[in-house]
Amino acid sequence: MAEAALQAKDQRYDPHRVESEVLALWERERTFQKAREQVRGKKPFYYLDGPPYTSGAIHIGHAWGKALRDSLMRYKRMRGFDVWDQPGFDVHGLPIEVAVEKKLGIEDKKDIIAKLGVEKFIDACRKFAIEQMLPMCKDFARLGVWMDWERPYLTLTNEYIEGAWWALAEADRRGYLARGHKSMTWCPRCSTALAKHELDYFNEHDESIFVKFPLAEKEREYLIVWTTTPWTIPFNLAVMAHPDIAYVRANYGQGARQLAHLRPRREAVHGAGGGEGQVPRGGAVPASFP
Repeated sequence: MAEAALQAKDQRYDPHRVESEVLALWERERTFQKAREQVRGKKPFYYLDGPPYTSGAIHIGHAWGKALRDSLMRYKRMRGFDVWDQPGFDVHGLPIEVAVEKKLGIEDKKDIIAKLGVEKFIDACRKFAIEQMLPMCKDFARLGVWMDWERPYLTLTNEYIEGAWWALAEADRRGYLARGHKSMTWCPRCSTALAKHELDYFNEHDESIFVKFPLAEKEREYLIVWTTTPWTIPFNLAVMAHPDIAYVRANYGQGARQLAHLRPRREAVHGAGGGEGQVPRGGAVPASFP
């Protein structure tokens, strides 16, 4: 028994070897194809694969998400469902265009028309998107995800684009669309609105400021507000006070009365001077804005 235990200890798990052998077995025995054929024509289970963007390489979020959903599809097949297992890829949109512009040395949108031509630019974007998709298919298959990697749906095909237009027209016909206004992020260089996933963030060091807001129906009385986002001030509608925090009301300069910030911050606002008066509690405080 001791000898057997020593032999088992030496036979350590080698994931690279085991996974490669399992994948080779599945391919040799056509295991995925046989699993699909066994349930073909039975009760359908429709799985819509949310298309990852064709970045050229998968990340841990792709791997984790695909593995979890692959487990569900395998379970449904074992339960006798005919599973719709077509993968998809998002090969449309601004990131593809920007990447191609950098590759071709295009610095201004006008150069697409003046120097290259729209049709050639579209073809270049299409080629780039497909090139980025192929290694991702290979990586997902390497993970053992059982999907039809030979027949993915692509958002750049005419049937997909026409389907999107049909869905929009059908929504309008049924009265599901409404015209209105919405604040959008905008790229001045690309001359288009941006989705949240198309935004790049970076750290910026900027000044914070104190702002004095006059109280409505109160003469020479103000609220002191500290902010790191002064560009939002024109849209302010009210100043909120916390119900469980003590604030300081103090006289400061030419008889003006100011409701300052939190008690520990009084000296930062007023300096060492300034008399302390009533300490009001929090709530919604109406203020007038010039």
